[in-house]
Amino acid sequence: MRLRKNLLALVSLAAALTVCLANSRTAMAGPYDPIWINPASAARAAIVKGLAEPTEVEFSQSPLTRAIEDFKHAHHIELQLDSQALEEAGVALDSPVTFETKGASLRQALDSILRPLQLTWVIRSNVLLITTTSEAETLIEWVIYPVEDLLFPPPELRVPGRQYLQPDYDSLIELIGSMIAPTTWAEGGPPPIHPFHGALVLSQTQQVHEQIAELLAGLRAARNAQFAPATDQPATPIKTAVLRPSDTAYAALRQPVQLDLREANLGELVKQVARQIKIPVMIDAWALEDAGIHADKIRFTRRLQNLSLHNALDRLLEGQKLGWAVQDGVLLITSREQSEVIFETRVYLIRTLGSRTAMTPLRRFTEEFDSVLPLIPDAVAANRGEAPGAARVFASAGALVVWQASQAHVEIEEQLAALRKFRAEHPGDAVDKVNQPPAEDELVIIPYALPAYFGRVTETVPMTTSTQTRSVAPSQADRERIAQQLAAALPKLVAPESWGSGRGSIEIVGDVLYIRQRLPVHEQVSKFLAPHWWIMAAMGGISGAR
Repeated sequence: MRLRKNLLALVSLAAALTVCLANSRTAMAGPYDPIWINPASAARAAIVKGLAEPTEVEFSQSPLTRAIEDFKHAHHIELQLDSQALEEAGVALDSPVTFETKGASLRQALDSILRPLQLTWVIRSNVLLITTTSEAETLIEWVIYPVEDLLFPPPELRVPGRQYLQPDYDSLIELIGSMIAPTTWAEGGPPPIHPFHGALVLSQTQQVHEQIAELLAGLRAARNAQFAPATDQPATPIKTAVLRPSDTAYAALRQPVQLDLREANLGELVKQVARQIKIPVMIDAWALEDAGIHADKIRFTRRLQNLSLHNALDRLLEGQKLGWAVQDGVLLITSREQSEVIFETRVYLIRTLGSRTAMTPLRRFTEEFDSVLPLIPDAVAANRGEAPGAARVFASAGALVVWQASQAHVEIEEQLAALRKFRAEHPGDAVDKVNQPPAEDELVIIPYALPAYFGRVTETVPMTTSTQTRSVAPSQADRERIAQQLAAALPKLVAPESWGSGRGSIEIVGDVLYIRQRLPVHEQVSKFLAPHWWIMAAMGGISGAR
C-alpha cells in the first residue's frame, strides 16, 4: 500500500513539475524563489504578503472564532477553522483568547494566539487554515527549489583552467538535512531530497519548507556579500536577503537599554523593552504555565543602565527560572527550559577571517573555517556531539551555518564581530608581514613530493597449497624514474605557454619535483598531479589532492 501511494505521489509530482516549471517565471517573484505546487506560488504569495502585514488587536477572554473573524476582516485574507481537526483534538471553537499587540505581524500574532491551544496555521487550497499542530504535521507538500547558483563554487574559489561540469547537489542536500529540522527527516540514509535539472524537489511540512527557503536565502545573501556574481547566473532578488524578521530581533538584542524597574511585573518589563527596541516582545504564557511559573507573582526591582538587551535580560530572568528566545522575529519571554529548546538556523559570513597567506582561494577559505570554528564553543560542542545543535561550512557561499538556540547565536555573533574588528585593526599583523603572499605574476618555487605508497605493485607469492598476492613498495629507482617521466610531461600538458625562456621550470631531486611557476599555474599543476602527489607540508602549501 505504501509503495502504491509513493508511486502515485511521484506520478502526480512529475506532472506538476512539468506545469510548474513551464509557468514558474510568471508565478515567481524572482529566479530563485521556491515554487509551491499546491497552491501555486502566485496564490500563496498573496497570503504570505498578508501574513507579513502589521496588526493591532486587543483580546480579553474573546472566543477563538471572534478573533479569527477579526483577523479575516482586518487583513482581507480568507481564514478558516479546521472544525473537524479541532473537535477531534478536544479544542472548543469558542476557546478563550487573551492577547494584545501593536505592530506585530499577522503571522506573529496568530502564532502567539494559537500556540497555547496547540494549534497552528497552514496555507491549503488558497485559504489560511487554522488546524491542530498534529494535523499540520501530516500535511506534506511538494516544493521545487531552484538552486543552480549554489551548485558550483563562486568564480574566486575556482581553479584556473579547471572545468566545473558536475553540480554539487550532495553538499546542499546534506546541509539541509542536518541544519533544518533534523528530527523530521527519516532516520538512516540521506534525506529524501531529489535533484532535478538545477533544482531540488522535496516533500515536507509547510513549516519546514519555510525554514529551507530562509536558509537558501541566507546562503545567497552570504555569497553575494563575499563573492562577485557569476556571469552566467541571474541576479538574486535583494528582497530574499533582507526581509528576515529574526535579523532585526538579533540586532535589537545587541542594543543598549535603560531599564528602571520598581516592583514591576512581567508585563511592565515587556512594555519597557518593547518601547526601546521597536520589535514585538511577548510573554509565552503557555510555557510559563506548563513549567508551573506564576507570572502574576513575579516582580522586578532593579535599575540597569547601558547594558545590551540580552545581558540585561540574563540578569533579570536568571533567578526567576525564566529565559528568552527569538522565534519568528519575536522576542519571547518564556521558561528557562523552553528557551533552551527553541532552535534556529542562521548563516554567518566568515570569508574575511582566515589566512591571507594561503596559496589558493579555496585553501584560504578552508583555513578561515578551521580557524574560526574552534573559537565558537557552542558550535564546536554541537559538531562533536557534546551539545544539541549542529554547525556546518558551505564553501559555495563562504558561510558557516549553525543550528542552535538563541543565546548561542548571540554569543556567536559577538565573537565573530570581535574577530572582524581585530582583523580590521591589524591589517598587517606579524604573521602576514613575514609570509606576504606573492603577486600573481611572481614565480614561486614549491616542492611536490611523491607519496610513499605511490608506485606500489602486486606480486604473486607461492604458498604450500596456493598462491597469495601482496603489495610491494617500489624501489627508489622506480620512483625517481616516475618523477622524471612526469616532469617531462608536465610542460606539455599543463599551461604549455608558461614554461621555458625564463618562465616556469622543473628541477628533479630524487623523487621530488621542485617547480618554479606562478601561483595560477601551481593550482593547475596540483590538480593535474592529484590524487597521487602532494605539495610538501613543510612549505605551507596546499594539498595536491584538492
